[in-house]
Amino acid sequence: MKDHYKKGAELAKLRQHRIVELERKTQLQQKIGELNARLAAIVEHSNDAIIGKDLNGVITSWNRGAEIIYGYTAEEAIGRPISMLVPSGNSEEIPVILDKLRRGENIENYETIRLGKDSKQVYVSISASPVKNLKGEIIGVSTIARDITRRKQIEEQLRKSEKRLSLALEASNDGVWDWNLNGETYLSPKYYEMTGYAVNEIRPDLDFYKSLIHPDDLQRVMKTMEEHMEGRTEQSIVEYRMITKCGECKHILGKGKVIERDEKGKPVRMIGTISDITERKKAEEQIRLAKEEWEQSFDAMPDIVAVIDNQHVIRRANKALAARLGINRNELIGKKCYTTMCGLEKPRSNCPGSMAVFTGKDQFEERFLDKLHGYYLISCTPIAAVDGSTRCFVEVCRDISRRKQAE
Repeated sequence: MKDHYKKGAELAKLRQHRIVELERKTQLQQKIGELNARLAAIVEHSNDAIIGKDLNGVITSWNRGAEIIYGYTAEEAIGRPISMLVPSGNSEEIPVILDKLRRGENIENYETIRLGKDSKQVYVSISASPVKNLKGEIIGVSTIARDITRRKQIEEQLRKSEKRLSLALEASNDGVWDWNLNGETYLSPKYYEMTGYAVNEIRPDLDFYKSLIHPDDLQRVMKTMEEHMEGRTEQSIVEYRMITKCGECKHILGKGKVIERDEKGKPVRMIGTISDITERKKAEEQIRLAKEEWEQSFDAMPDIVAVIDNQHVIRRANKALAARLGINRNELIGKKCYTTMCGLEKPRSNCPGSMAVFTGKDQFEERFLDKLHGYYLISCTPIAAVDGSTRCFVEVCRDISRRKQAE
């Protein structure tokens, strides 16, 4: 009897243990179900294409992200080979990828091109891994593909932009520099060519840059750069003389701009160009000398000479005119010629200056000018503008009073 009760207690205890185990198993299955549901929801609502395949590359699962990226519905894709997404030129990719996965290898961030339902090319980044059963046997493949088409488009636009910039810089014959204040400095091939140094001959740093600048220009150049680096100017622009390796002196237009600063506002990176403006400087000097020579000749002429626009306003006058009128030459500029030289309130109908502007031909006349106190041989020569129109004329007045008296 005692053994009977003992056996019954053991059976009850065993039943209770089985009930607890069953409850634990049920709870575990529920958790597994919840996890699977969550995983399924994540897979289904992911923007990435998550695709399951067997070891032969046949599609076994197809999420909503795959529908969005490739355009096929799950019904259209499942059961078909993954090679339907591969362009003909990339057909060798799939066997190579499947072989690696069969060997248990993973594929990480492999960038390639796939075809959508409308044959539109899609750039994707693919990560793939083998799927194993409980025994550790590889039974399939899971692939995640991220659409990187937009990124590739931006990269291509950037590449084209950089190519255009490179071509433009080559065409402009500018030397380019890129200065990382905490690291290396890049100098373009044209920069080296302009300085006469080879890449292996110098260390491209600030000391090298300063060594190229003419001593008389160095302080001014560095001050301009420092003002910009301190944020006081939008850009560093300065003209200076550069001494090349062979001792040649070149006139340079230097431009630079800080493109990156740290959290304290200190410059971190600066880029710029150097342009050889030697020929321009020579031309400017020739123009300056020619202008100086012309002005000297203009003032040395004994005849009265004035440049007058088509509104009869005096724009330039030589010393002879100012001396004859007894006033400062600067006081003549902006005055009407018919008032200043002829003492009239408006131009004459047969004014030679007006006729020169109208006809575009030289005009001559002899006339007594009250304001200039004598007879003059007046010649008016039209000056054509760039567009061919006549906007001003040169009036030369030669004193012929003695000849008239003799006559």
